[in-house]
Amino acid sequence: MICQAAYGENSPTFDVIDMRHGLPESRIRYALPLTDGRMAFATTTSVEVYDYAHFHSYSIEPQDAYPLEGYHAHRRLACDAEGRIWLKNKGELYAVIPGCGVVSDVGSQLQKMGIEGTISNFDVCGDCYAVTTPKGELVVSDGSSVILTIALPQDGAVPETIAGNGHYLYLCYESGLVYELDMETHSYTFHSNPFSAQASAALANGITVRIYGDCLYMAHNRISQDGGIIHMLDTRSKEWRTPLVVPSRISSFVRTDAGQLLIAGSEGYFIADSVQGLRPVDTLITWHGDRWVGIDVSGVAMDSYGGLWLITAENGILYRNPRRGRHFACTGKEYRYGKQRQYCSPQAEEAAARLAAGITNCSLEDRNGY
Repeated sequence: MICQAAYGENSPTFDVIDMRHGLPESRIRYALPLTDGRMAFATTTSVEVYDYAHFHSYSIEPQDAYPLEGYHAHRRLACDAEGRIWLKNKGELYAVIPGCGVVSDVGSQLQKMGIEGTISNFDVCGDCYAVTTPKGELVVSDGSSVILTIALPQDGAVPETIAGNGHYLYLCYESGLVYELDMETHSYTFHSNPFSAQASAALANGITVRIYGDCLYMAHNRISQDGGIIHMLDTRSKEWRTPLVVPSRISSFVRTDAGQLLIAGSEGYFIADSVQGLRPVDTLITWHGDRWVGIDVSGVAMDSYGGLWLITAENGILYRNPRRGRHFACTGKEYRYGKQRQYCSPQAEEAAARLAAGITNCSLEDRNGY
């Protein structure tokens, strides 16, 4: 496989990570950076945890699913403060504890949070958990007990996604509506989206919600045409910004530290900023026997080291980091002091144990290389 992509003439190409490197399949559905620096990926049958050297596979089986009757969208991953990975997919909820395995009784994990009974949706919102119930309630837990129970707005309709920002929760609906819940005053504020009426009848296939700083981003896809929309709510001024229309089905997006939006979709990979607007950044192509074929990008993520990850519908994972290049390169070279154990911190020693047996020297870097 050859993969060409460039920001500019001197930009590095992507490394291709696929079944040759330990992936169980080449169809990747979701990517998530974990709090400890590793990456998690959802395939059609598993959750893969990648430590930049090896994949650790956790097979998802139907008997381990916990029902989510109110969630009808595609795969979404989330990681909580305890290190658990949560997978939602079309009415099902799974929990994975890296190093231990898939949780066979998700209900017991919810009970530890103080959440009892049937739930219709589940989201990790920073340091808390938000669930909805068939009774039309929103229940918020701090991980050990319930701290808030309140009736849902919209006549009890289940929001597709609940996102957290400080002491606010944002209930986001597929129609483009957003309710803001102040958990201190226990009151809702409805944010009427002036741009949703013209598009809501044509929106489908789930939404993607991110909060960066004082802005909530919400991406939708259309049924009637191959395109998507990103709505933006300024959570400080409570005003909607002009939406961003993308000529591609939107799979996922992230915002960089420089304020640029990196958008992955069916027509490739786009970037948007306040200076140059929206533009395609990379032409992703792969050689299939006798012709070049465009790659359907099914997700985008950035890790804590500044690395960029693109996941694809058929071609595995694409990775690059302009600062570092490849994360690890294993060689047979022997070093003079190689048998002397030396780590810069306990965290580095733990990382070495995860990577491979026999590593005796390991240092951790931040995203700037220090």
